[in-house]
Amino acid sequence: MMDCRVKPGNDPGGSSWTQYAFVTLAVVLWGFAPPAWATGPLGPEIRFFSRSGQDPVDDLVFFRGQLGILRPTFTDNRLYAAYRIMLGGRFSEAQARQLLARCCDAPETLSDAETSWNDLRKRVAGVPPAQDPRYGGYRRRPENMQLFDVSCFPNAYRNSAATLRARIAEHGANSQLVRDWVIGQDAVLLNCYEDSPLPEALPRNAPAWLKADLAYQIAAAYFYRLDYARAGQLFAAIGRDASSPWQKTARYLVARCAVHAAIEDKTPKLIADAQQAIDALASDPQLADYRAEAPKLASLLAFATRPQERARELERALLAPELPAALPFELRDFLLLERTGARNTDLGAWIYDIDVLTTSGREQDVAAAKSDALRRWREQRNLPWLVAALMHLFPGDEDVAAAIAASRTIEAGSPAYYTLAWHRLRLLIGENKQEEARAELDQILDGRPLPEGVENLMRYHRMKLARDLDEFVRFALRRGEFVMYLPDPRTKLGATALPLKSTTSFPYDFGAMLKWRTELFQPNPRYFDTDGTAAMSFVMPLPLMARVAQSDRLPPNMQRDVALAVWTRAVLLDDTETATALAPIVARPFPAIRRGVESLSGRRYAAAEENRSGAVAAAAARRKSLVRLRPRLPLHARPDRARCHALVVAGGRRQSRRARRCGHHALRRLRPSPAICSAGLPHVAGS
Repeated sequence: MMDCRVKPGNDPGGSSWTQYAFVTLAVVLWGFAPPAWATGPLGPEIRFFSRSGQDPVDDLVFFRGQLGILRPTFTDNRLYAAYRIMLGGRFSEAQARQLLARCCDAPETLSDAETSWNDLRKRVAGVPPAQDPRYGGYRRRPENMQLFDVSCFPNAYRNSAATLRARIAEHGANSQLVRDWVIGQDAVLLNCYEDSPLPEALPRNAPAWLKADLAYQIAAAYFYRLDYARAGQLFAAIGRDASSPWQKTARYLVARCAVHAAIEDKTPKLIADAQQAIDALASDPQLADYRAEAPKLASLLAFATRPQERARELERALLAPELPAALPFELRDFLLLERTGARNTDLGAWIYDIDVLTTSGREQDVAAAKSDALRRWREQRNLPWLVAALMHLFPGDEDVAAAIAASRTIEAGSPAYYTLAWHRLRLLIGENKQEEARAELDQILDGRPLPEGVENLMRYHRMKLARDLDEFVRFALRRGEFVMYLPDPRTKLGATALPLKSTTSFPYDFGAMLKWRTELFQPNPRYFDTDGTAAMSFVMPLPLMARVAQSDRLPPNMQRDVALAVWTRAVLLDDTETATALAPIVARPFPAIRRGVESLSGRRYAAAEENRSGAVAAAAARRKSLVRLRPRLPLHARPDRARCHALVVAGGRRQSRRARRCGHHALRRLRPSPAICSAGLPHVAGS
């Protein structure tokens, strides 16, 4: 690494120095990873490609086959869709919307349903305060049974509330009978969490409706206790009572008890009994309202008692020409069965082997997934496994040449074309085939129009191959694709496509932060992404940064931002020549501070000249000007800390130890993170 330390106001000069500096910069750029998830103050962020695959303009375009560049950070639903599309499958618009919706039309959370029940029960006169079960012991199931735990489902509270509304409507909120019903139901719900006393017995003269409700409550309490045998017996007795308003519901719940008993013990007899109960439910003409539950119970039974066979059944359904009507439910079941890396199916293995690149922190998991992906690609030689193999390969691996050759046979119209090209270029660059990679990138970038996210990721590669400062600026500039906000529960606003509209509604007070940036409201707003800004901040000497600020390739907004940052550093470093050269650019977009900028640059220049001649008065004047400036600058604007800051800004990571000796603790936040500098991460696009 060259010595980038530059004395204030002294440019080593000459084209040879500049070329040497830029060659070193290009070498360092190969180690920068694509932008990672942002941390720090919460607020809007300009994104240059989507980590999740979301398109803020038309999110259905992905399911029409325009996959862009696939990344391990995509949701499993999108990875499933990509696999099916690469094998020639399609999705209707309705099916695509099902895959984009909240999983399986999930109801509100348990706490929401519980709150609704508690609010309603307070309307009944004389009801004692509800006991909070959270202070008791939660019911714990073995890990392999937690997916099938029926206690504390939101429906337990939701149905309790619905029944209570009906009882209040029939008998009134002041009825002693309704009060007794609520106390009994409280006892039932406590069994969701731990074994609790059953509802108390009723007097002989209690009305028939209350006796029928109590019988149902006691059966439900055993069900929530997970005593399925006893609950099944009690529900069967209610199902034989023609006078009970719960007769049909109880007969349906007999089947549910049988299924859960079989899931728990998995004996051949219990499994056969459960299947018989499901068949009876499906064929009983009196249970038409519950007939749709029969296939769901059958799926649940198969999921728990024959998972490998069920995973293969679901794979066939999910890849068939005609997709199942319950697509989101069957996909959810499939992903649950395959999420542990069991690899019962080819589709499940493909999703898992890609997921593991970002979901597992264990090297052995990633190594096993890489081995599996390469083996399956060698055996099958199909498009999905070629994509997975390229995602896992590193420069120098044995299969790199074969995978690159295979990727070149895929036509430009393929949905995987951009993914294969991006990883092929990554490997070529990593194997020092820069000219070959540069020629291919120039052909891609100068050809047909690219989606913003694809173009920006291709520019990420091309910037690493920049041969001079002009190419660095050209490819560091990216088109902003959208503005991303943290999820806002009030507006549900996730991403807003660029350019922004004058009518765009901003959550919180983000409008004041964004509206002054007028370029966001114009076509193709352009900025540096984090790889470009990191290269400038941690590698580039200050004179080279000044040349970037003066480049005529920069749009006005970027010239303003870069010039202001470089001018500020120059002032802190007493680099009067750089500060004076940039002062007109900085003053142009900020008329209100024009005189201050020009005056400060002039004072600094004069002070530096007098200081070089040894004038003591000039040194005092310089100290005075720093005192006047200090309140408007961050903490590290103190002269001693500013010089330490310069060692990192101008000298890169090499000088960080020397900077720490100066006591500038704030620089810990400015040094590149391991995620940026690690040479092992760039192959995971968007990780």
